[in-house]
Amino acid sequence: MVRWLLACKVFGFSHLAHRFHCPAIEATMGERCDQIEWVVEGGVSQMYLACLESGREVLARLKFPFPHGVLTGEAFATEEDNDRPRVPYRILVEHETMRYVRTHTTVPVPEVYGLLTDLTNPVGTPCALQEKLPGSSIDNVFYATPEDVLYATPAARLSLVRSVGNAYGQLLALRFDSFGSISKSSGSQPIGPLTTPLCTIFREHPLTDRGPWPESDPLAPLTALAVREDLGSTANLVAYSCA
Repeated sequence: MVRWLLACKVFGFSHLAHRFHCPAIEATMGERCDQIEWVVEGGVSQMYLACLESGREVLARLKFPFPHGVLTGEAFATEEDNDRPRVPYRILVEHETMRYVRTHTTVPVPEVYGLLTDLTNPVGTPCALQEKLPGSSIDNVFYATPEDVLYATPAARLSLVRSVGNAYGQLLALRFDSFGSISKSSGSQPIGPLTTPLCTIFREHPLTDRGPWPESDPLAPLTALAVREDLGSTANLVAYSCA
């Protein structure tokens, strides 16, 4: 509910209103935004579909801290505040990863039109405006029955599976000299610290060593996780002994 109210404040609309003034979107796209609707929400993101005056459709993606207080109890609510400063870097990594894939493969990746990474930006949370790619989700096509509009023949389904395999093959063929997250860099190997919410999820102790780790040491990420688990277990044992 808090995130829904934030979106209402940011974009100037409510669930009963479909026409409104969207300065954040209009400033980036250079034309009036006539309508916006909620599409989907994940653990740390919300996605909205914006319809512009020209008929173009763009996606507005808002990023939030991991909801520790909701998913792991109020005792971990402070972790949500601790996670907030990481959100700008997280959305930057997502953008740079998409750009890298667009540059080095033929996998269809949406273009990013605008990116706001500052926590104090007019939207109130890091967000991105990106292209809406045509098509339907794979599960809608693959599991459609002959009566459905999206029904695909066995031959078409096989072609779909092969295209997914081709995309995975291209991604797995990419090589880096470090383990971590793709971040903006002038180097040929733009790898920065790990940014996944797994760095803090379900634990009082965040991951202190987030890389990047050299390719020559593939166990380094697992070692960092093991150290974090050991710290958490020790702290819990001490707390239990003092109770």
